[in-house]
Amino acid sequence: MTSALLSRLKAMRTAWLLLCLPHAALAAPWLRSEGVATSSRGDLLYREVHWRRDAAEGAERWVLYQCADGRPFARKNLPASADPQARGYTLEDRRSGQKADVEAASGRVSIAWKEDAGSPPV
Repeated sequence: MTSALLSRLKAMRTAWLLLCLPHAALAAPWLRSEGVATSSRGDLLYREVHWRRDAAEGAERWVLYQCADGRPFARKNLPASADPQARGYTLEDRRSGQKADVEAASGRVSIAWKEDAGSPPV
């Protein structure tokens, strides 16, 4: 195997451990899709790997963001919601230390934001 393939396999294993293992005991299947972001010149900027608990619109979702070489750099969780257009999410970007926690409940929204690793939560 080439070192690039081994790196990709390692990144995939890391993604599995970060996102799926805690949910392995739950019965609902996970649906997976992938997307890529490219520059205007067509260069690969990053990949997104999406998991959805089931086909329902308000199902729990996880997104893993990966560098062009396959290394994960951020993750996002959208909890299951009866109102999927107005649900919260949690986002962590390990490159910068940026974190966002948006909670939507009972018609109210609260936001906790941390711009980078050195700044306090707002």
